[in-house]
Amino acid sequence: MISADMFPALGIPPLLGRNFRPEEDQPGAGPVAIIGDGLWKRKFGLSADVIGRSIALNGQVYTIVGVFPGRLPIFSASDVYTPIGQWDDPTFRDRRIGMGTNSIGRLKPGVTFAEARADLDSVAQNLAAAYPDADKGTGISLVPLKTDVVGDVRGILLVLLGAVTFVLLIACANVANLLLARSTGRSREFAIRAAIGAVPAASSVNSSLKAFYLA
Repeated sequence: MISADMFPALGIPPLLGRNFRPEEDQPGAGPVAIIGDGLWKRKFGLSADVIGRSIALNGQVYTIVGVFPGRLPIFSASDVYTPIGQWDDPTFRDRRIGMGTNSIGRLKPGVTFAEARADLDSVAQNLAAAYPDADKGTGISLVPLKTDVVGDVRGILLVLLGAVTFVLLIACANVANLLLARSTGRSREFAIRAAIGAVPAASSVNSSLKAFYLA
C-alpha cells in the first residue's frame, strides 16, 4: 500500500498506464491497483491491454490503472500496489497505534538536510501540541535514503579504494622491474649494434631498417 505521491517523489515514470490520482487515495474511492513489471510479464505476457483489466485481492476486485517497476530503492520487488488512503482499518488512523508506516520525502531545490530536519522538528512540536495524548514526547527522525538502504559504507569504500590503489602500484612496479631487467639483459646486444654502426630506429630514413632495428 502506497500513497499517490510515492512514484512521482522517487522520479519513477510508469511503464504503462498512469499513477494513482489524488482522489483515488481517499477513503471510499473506487478500488484501483498498479502492478509490477514482474507480474505483468508472468500473468499478462507484457500485454498492452492490461490497463483496465481486473485483479482480485483478498476477495475484492481492483481495476489495473498502471504498470511500474516492481523493484524500488526502498523495498524488495512487489507485484501489486494499492492506494494506502483507501485502507479502512480503524487502527491505521489511530494516532496512539504505530503501524510501522514508512515515510519518504524529497528535498526541495536549495534546501539543506539540516534545514529539513529543523522543519520536521517544528512539525513534530506542532503535532505534540495539537494531539498531546498521542504525540507528546515524540519526534521525527530524518535519515537519507541512501543511508537507509545501504547504510554508512563510506569507510568501507575508502578502505577498498586504498587496497585497489595499492595493488595497482605493486603491478606497475612489477612491470617496471620486468622492463628494466629486459633492457639490462640486452645491453650486450645494444653495444654490438652500436659498434657495427647501427643507428636509432627513429633516426633511420629507411623504413625497412626501422623494422629491423625494432625487432
